[in-house]
Amino acid sequence: MPLSHRPSDKLMSRGRAHSLKAALACLLALYAGPSLADDGEQPERGRALMAAVFEQATGVQLAAFQRMELIEPGRESRVRELYVFRRGPGAGSAATLIRFTAPGDIAGTGLLSIGDSLSGIDQWLYLPAHGRVRRIPAGRQGGRFAGSDFSYEDLRDRPVDLDQHRWLGEDWLDGERLERVESRPIEAASSSYAKRVLWIDAQRALPLRIDFYRGRDSEPFKRFQVLATERVGHLLLISDSLMLDLASGHQTRLRQLCLEQRDELPDYLFSVRALEDPGLDRPFRPCT
Repeated sequence: MPLSHRPSDKLMSRGRAHSLKAALACLLALYAGPSLADDGEQPERGRALMAAVFEQATGVQLAAFQRMELIEPGRESRVRELYVFRRGPGAGSAATLIRFTAPGDIAGTGLLSIGDSLSGIDQWLYLPAHGRVRRIPAGRQGGRFAGSDFSYEDLRDRPVDLDQHRWLGEDWLDGERLERVESRPIEAASSSYAKRVLWIDAQRALPLRIDFYRGRDSEPFKRFQVLATERVGHLLLISDSLMLDLASGHQTRLRQLCLEQRDELPDYLFSVRALEDPGLDRPFRPCT
C-alpha cells in the first residue's frame, strides 16, 4: 500500500533512486518511439511500465502513521487512525502489518499480508473482540477491509507476472500526459478483479489512477486516485489518496500523518504472533 510523510499538493513518485534511474532509461526510450502507438496493443511496453511501478517498492522498509476517513453521502464521515509497517519485496518476503489504534471500537484490529511470489500471498486478520486470528481464504480477498473501500487484495503486493499487460496508448488526466495500461489476471482465481486499467506517469513510474472492473462489466465499479505525493529522503511516495465506490459514492481517503524509513524491521514483526499482540509493534511506531 502507498506510503509517505506529510501531505502536499505536488505530485511526485516513489521509489529508490538507483532503481528509478534504470527504469526510466527503459521507459523514456519506449516513450520516444512513434511506432509504438500503432494499434494500442503493446504487451512489452505494458509490462515494462508495470515492472517499473512494482520495482519502486523493492527493498523499501517503512513505518507510517495514517488517517483513514470513510466518507458516505448524507452521513457524517468516520475517522480512523492506524499504523502501517511495510517491507517491500527484495528485503526478504514482502510483508505488511496494519494496526488500527482509534477509535475504540476498532482499536487493536490488525491485518498481516506476507508474500510476493507467483505461489501465492497469505493474509490474516485479527479481531480483538474475537480474540483470535483467522486466515483470509484466497476466494475472499476481494472483500472490503474493515468497512473501507479497499479490499484485502488492494493491501498486498501483486507480482507483475500474475497478469497480462496491454498498453492502451496515451491519455490526459488533470493536465498530465499519462500512459494507460490494462492488466488482466492470467489465472482468474488469482484476483477478485476481471481487469484493472491504470493511468501511469511513465517518467515517475507512478499510477495516478486505477479503475477496477468485475466480470464482464464494461464500466469500472471502483476507482483509486492519487491526490498528492511527497519526497521522504531519497524516496518519492504517495501521501494522500482516495478509493471511490462508483456506484454508491462511498469513499475512503488515506492520508499520511507521519512516516519513517527504517533500515531493518525485524522478521517477528511480520508474524501471526505480532498480529495478535499490539505490544510487539508498539516500539516501531513512528513519531511517538
